Amino acid sequence: MPDETVSGSGWSAAKKVAEQVSHHWWAVSGRRVLSLVVLSRAPYWYVGHYWRSRMDRCRGVGCEACAAGCGKQVRYVFCAAERSTRRVGLLEVGEYVAETIHALEGRHNGLQYMCIEMAKHTTANRSRMEVTYLDEDPGSAFLDLVPSDPAGALKRTWEAMDKERGVRPAKLAPIGPGKPANAAPTGLAKPPKWKP
Repeated sequence: MPDETVSGSGWSAAKKVAEQVSHHWWAVSGRRVLSLVVLSRAPYWYVGHYWRSRMDRCRGVGCEACAAGCGKQVRYVFCAAERSTRRVGLLEVGEYVAETIHALEGRHNGLQYMCIEMAKHTTANRSRMEVTYLDEDPGSAFLDLVPSDPAGALKRTWEAMDKERGVRPAKLAPIGPGKPANAAPTGLAKPPKWKP
């Protein structure tokens, strides 16, 4: 069976795959309100460090960020589409926002196709992120969207960062829904269990 991400037949499939080659990352900044429909059934997560002005995964044994005393944090990645444009992208959030989304999930009866709005509390860069549940049905317009691949996007992002820094790529465990990109470090709380 051919790999559908590399080749296939038909016009619409080729366009959808081409759109997935470079992943869009959603960001909330300033006074912008980001209105999204979550396409993921469960988030992807990894353990990382805010290191050298960006998020990077923890490399485990021999991790330069760990050696420098940089704190670890669990990061969650969701696939979501913007409600107004239907543009598909990825949203990466920290534990506080992920726990908020997880709590809202119960109101929607699951994560997939849940409508949310995200905004910063103030315009400051490190301002708290606020998430609001929208009790709305996104409609059938979102059912045919092809979700972005968080595992592939993270892998390509990390490979590009390694290349840029001249770092030899680390071997990582498989990443997937509810699976870490690296083993959780000792002493770090485990992420909440997400039920697809």
